Order: sequence, then C-alpha cells, then structure tokens
Amino acid sequence: MSSAFANSRSRSFTTSPRAAAVPQERRVEQTKQSLDLFAFMDLLVFPIALQFCYIGMVFGNNIDVAKEIQTGAQSTLTFQILLKLVFVAIGLVIGGWGWWYRQRVRALLTSLPGTMILALLAWHFVTSPMAMSAFKSFIAAVSFLSIVLVTTSMLACFGVRRLVMTTLFGIILYVLGSIVLYAVSPEMATFKEVMNRFVTIERFGGLAHPNMLGKYAVMMVLLTMIAIGDGYLDWKWSVPSILLAAGVLVACLSRTPVIAGVAACGIVMAPILRKRETYLAIAGCMIAGLIGFVIVESTIGFDFVAEKLIAKVTKTGSAEEVTTVTGRTDIWKYSLARSAERPIFGWGSASTAVVMEDMSGHSHNLILHPILAMGFPGGALVIVILLMNLVNAIRMDSLLLRGVLVFTLVLGMVESPLLGSFPDGLTILWIAITLLPILLILDKQADRGLVNSPAVDNVHRPNFSTAT
Repeated sequence: MSSAFANSRSRSFTTSPRAAAVPQERRVEQTKQSLDLFAFMDLLVFPIALQFCYIGMVFGNNIDVAKEIQTGAQSTLTFQILLKLVFVAIGLVIGGWGWWYRQRVRALLTSLPGTMILALLAWHFVTSPMAMSAFKSFIAAVSFLSIVLVTTSMLACFGVRRLVMTTLFGIILYVLGSIVLYAVSPEMATFKEVMNRFVTIERFGGLAHPNMLGKYAVMMVLLTMIAIGDGYLDWKWSVPSILLAAGVLVACLSRTPVIAGVAACGIVMAPILRKRETYLAIAGCMIAGLIGFVIVESTIGFDFVAEKLIAKVTKTGSAEEVTTVTGRTDIWKYSLARSAERPIFGWGSASTAVVMEDMSGHSHNLILHPILAMGFPGGALVIVILLMNLVNAIRMDSLLLRGVLVFTLVLGMVESPLLGSFPDGLTILWIAITLLPILLILDKQADRGLVNSPAVDNVHRPNFSTAT
C-alpha cells in the first residue's frame, strides 16, 4: 500500500523534460521583453526626457514674474513655484537614472571637482535643518541636487556642444517669453523700482526681475559667441542675438550684466583679436579717443561731459550711485554683520531674502551670498571651486570655461549670480565648467579605448538572470 502510494506520488511530482522546458522558455521570453523595455527607456526615452528637463530648468528656474516680486507673491505657492518643483521632481528621476545607469556620470561626480560639488551639496543639506526656514531650505537643497544630477548627465551623455546649444535654446525661449508677456500684459512685466522718496523708475522685467532678465540677455550673446568660436554656429547668428539682447538691456536698465558680458565676450573673442588688422584698429581707436579728449577738454570742458555721462548711465542721475555701486557697499556691510550672527551654518538658502529684507533681498556678491546662506564653510567651498575653475581656465583652451568663469566673476562682484533657491542657467553652466576638465580626460581615454564612449556608456544594466 505504501509502495503504491509512493509510486503514485512520484509520478504526480515528476515533470517531463518537455514540461520543464516551458517555464524556462517563458523566463527567457520575459527576460527578452525586460531587456527590450530597458533598451527602449535608455536609448530613446532617457535622452529625450533629459534634454526636455534640462531646457525646462534653464527656462523655468529663472521665472519670478516682476509683478509678483513687487506684491510678495513669490513667497507663496504660486504657479511658477509649482512649475519649478515639477522640474525638480523630473530632474531627480532623470538624473537618478543617469547616475545609476551611466558610468560616465558617476566618473564625473566622483572626480576631484565632482567631489567638491558633492561636498557643497552635502553641506547644503546639513545646514537646512538649522535654517530660519528649514523646509524651504531643504527644498532648495533638493533643487540643487536635481540640478547637479541633470547637468552632469547632460554633459556626460551629450558633450559640450549639445549642452551649449541646449542652454542657448532655453535662454532664447526665456527672453522671447518675457517679450510675449510684456505684449500681453505690460503691467505684469513691468517692475517699478523705488530709488528714493522722490525717484521711482519703471524697468522691463518680463518673466523675472530686470537684473535676472538682463543676465539672461547677456548670456544669450555670450553663448552665441562661444558657439561661433567653437564652430557650432555661423557668424550670421550673432547679429539677431546682439540686437535682441541690446533691446532687452535698454528696456530693463541692467548695466552690471553688460559690463560682465563685455569682459567675458572679450575673453571668448581673444583668438580673433590677435590678428594684425585688429591690433591696428585698436591702436587707431585709441589715437582717435586721445584726440577727441583733447578737443573736448579745450572747448566745453570734460567736467561738463562727465556730468552728462553720469546722468545717462545712472538711474537717479547722482554720482553717489556710482561711487557706492548703487548702495551695495552698505548691503555688503550688513550682509557680513548678519553672517557673523550664524558663522557656521548660516541662515539657510531660502531665508536670505528675509534676512536681507531691508537691504534689497540678497547680498549682491558672489561670495557673501553662500556665506550668508550656508555659513563660512559654505563660502569656503565656493571659493575653492572657483579657484579650481581659475586654474583650469589658465591651463585649458576652452571658450566655454573661460567665458562663463569671467562672466560669473565680474557679475559676482556686485550680484549674487549662483546658488539661488532654484538654481538658474548660470549655476548650471558653472557646474558644467567645473566638471569639464574631467569630461575631456574621459573623452581622450575613450578615444584610446580605455573607457566607454557616450554611445556605449550604459553598461550598468539590470541583471535579468535566466538561471533556473
């Protein structure tokens, strides 16, 4: 009886070779489907989504509609803030995919420059709980994380050329969007700036504060010059770019970005300025200027000309506006005094507008802003990264690196161009030029077959095992 039961049990649990092959074939088929889905996501969806997210961040992170700045609505949960948060969330997903599945992304961020950026990011998170507004500062840290991942993925997967052209496209969309907003609603796109109790001026702000719009307009020209210098664009594209930027800059009365842009474009165009004809033209202009100065001084006097010039280049017509850099010397003193109250952790990245409420809302300086936001350790990390940028700019022949760095340094003398609550296009480019030397090393190693090229970089694929 027991023997019969054992035999029947054995027959019932014994599987024929053909029957055993069915689950095996099904697992193989499932594996092929999974690999096909991964290949579709990685080779088609990821590149498109990455570029879309990158353009969205360049465009959307600089939106602070001028009308809402004046009413204080930018401190509440408005549509423009929701738009930024959406791109932050998308950036975390897309950038996380790039980090996990792209070896070059990890190689960039684990290099020395990448480690410094990650250290700044980590300190961003460390200081958030001690901030005046802890939740908003945490969101700012998450936004910076998203920007770092997306920018690094963009640089690693597409290279310098695509990054420059995509950034330029996003900035052009932003400038044109500001013009469209003014055409639809002039009141919303106009910023009324109170200079003193007697003088109030109207400035074209468009989608942001006039200074932010002016910065993007100059960056549009700068990136166009870089693209032309590197052979990405033809010279004819410089004309509409310069004309559009000039019109916007005149309307928004933004002078500092113009000075920074002239310095940066001068560096970018330096190879062309080495021609003999250019030297002769510069010498001729200097001689003509000297002759003109002598004529003016001997007829109407240069003091009269200086008085008229100050009236044109200042907003109030007062020379004090020039000598105090539009009151920024007082702002810097106040910013240092408030930073001394919290020297280690700072006030928080999203709290500087409240801390500096009586002094135009921010520190108006490249170094003082991170010190106020993240303490002196945060400021020290920014200084170290900038020094690395400077050394690389001297050693490397890169128009992007030199142009963006000079623009950032000159603009940063009187503005806070980097590390906003939602970092804009200039912070994105700053991250890119910091990682650029490592990218060039990886490209050389790829040419020699030592590392993967961007085309075959997705080597860290899921392990769909077919073992039984």
